[in-house]
Parts: sequence; structure tokens; C-alpha cells
Amino acid sequence: MRTRRSSSLIVCGSGSSGSVVARRLAENPEVSVLVLEAGSSDDAPSVMEAGQWPLGCERDWGFKDTQSSPQRSLQKAAIACVELCREIGNSAPLRPYTKREVMPGNLKGAALEHFIRDAANTYHHQTCTAKMGRDSLSVVDAHLKVYGIDNLRIADSSIMPRVMTGNTMAACIIIGERAGQMPRAAHSI
Repeated sequence: MRTRRSSSLIVCGSGSSGSVVARRLAENPEVSVLVLEAGSSDDAPSVMEAGQWPLGCERDWGFKDTQSSPQRSLQKAAIACVELCREIGNSAPLRPYTKREVMPGNLKGAALEHFIRDAANTYHHQTCTAKMGRDSLSVVDAHLKVYGIDNLRIADSSIMPRVMTGNTMAACIIIGERAGQMPRAAHSI
């Protein structure tokens, strides 16, 4: 393995976006790309086994947001999702494979909304923490450049201005593709 004392570009994080950005930038043999990835392996049982994180255990943050309510459209989507899952799970073709519904049970209205608010969480795909836009809450511009900091771009799901209802991986790959093109075009690399 060859090591260099300097790199032309540094990519922090080798997730869906970071991997694509690094690959696109490294297509030019004149450019050296350093990829930094923090953290250790995720193959520990405490990370990989969902049963290690039951509600109420020492790893459960117990976060309850009592000051704000979710966006109504997201709340409606979550309710529809739970109702659809219950309908499929309780359907006649699946009866031979199930004994009973464990959660959420036959909840409706406010009780179902409370269950969703208290039980739902993200799974490693946090988004919208460094939103792209032009308003006072935006962190990056349309070229993924961080406002007020030269030579720094953000290229992952944090730039999304709104939470997606689907998995973020495909969107992150597209963000990475665009992020890899931008500095190449701007600096002829």
C-alpha cells in the first residue's frame, strides 16, 4: 500500500454518497483522494442485533418530543403505513404463519398516533440536518458549498430539505454523483 503525505481532495465518510464522490474524483490519475471514515466496525452484536436495543433499556434514549408535533403529512403517511402493515399481517393468507399481532394492536385515532410517535424511530438514515437552500436555515447552496466556509461541500442525505418517505440510499448515490461532478467541472480535474 502506497501512502502520500498530501492529497488533492479529502472526502469525509465512505457511505453511499462519499464512496461515489471519491470514485468520481479519483477517475483522474492526476488527482489523489483521501477518504476518511470514523468509527470502528459495526459487526458487534450490540449494533447488529435489534434485540439488544429494546425500548426502556440503557441504550434507549427515551426521547419524547412533547413540544412539537410531526408534520401532518408525515403523520398521515405513518398511520397509513401501520394500517397497511396490520392489514397484510392479519390477512387470511398469512394466518398459518402467525399466532397473534404483537404491536400495535387494534389502536385507532389518538392512541395510534401516540404509538407511532413513541415507537417509531430512524434507522441510520438521518436527513435534513444541513439543508440545501437559500433561506436562513440553509447550510449549503445548490452547489453543495457550505455557506461561510471556503472549500467545503456536504454531499449526503443531510442536505435534503425535507424528510423522504423512502430509503435514502438511492438519493444519496445521486447526490454523490452530482457532488463528484461539481468540483471536477469547477477545477477541470
